[in-house]
Amino acid sequence: MACRKSIDSKNVGIRLSVTIHHLSHPALTTHFFPHQVLNSDSEDESEIYAAKLLEVMVLQCNGKIDNCLPSFVELVLNRLTRTVKTSELRTMLLQVLIAILYCNPVLLFTILDKLQQAVPNASITQHFIKQWIHDTDCFMG
Repeated sequence: MACRKSIDSKNVGIRLSVTIHHLSHPALTTHFFPHQVLNSDSEDESEIYAAKLLEVMVLQCNGKIDNCLPSFVELVLNRLTRTVKTSELRTMLLQVLIAILYCNPVLLFTILDKLQQAVPNASITQHFIKQWIHDTDCFMG
């Protein structure tokens, strides 16, 4: 895909509105680019871009896509449970969770608590925080 140097803010706003509209229907999120990429078996740059797209959407659509955040959290956590070969991908995945924490901390911990019920042997929240602290150096510069 060719890189565009100039961005028309009106078109970006329209594209973002269309994306928000599509995300308001949870059934459509399985056809959403990050969902397809992060659920694939191959690890490559596209996974980093997919995670970055999720992070940007969370930050830019704050409060407008809260109904999608549970699927975003589950998607990111599922990808983190598989082998992650690069620190860049792990950092991007953690940044999605951090963005959700920044925008809606109560919702993030509610989601993590619900997911915790499905995995009673391990603390999902504790693992997330430990990984974040462990990878602090990756977030600098």
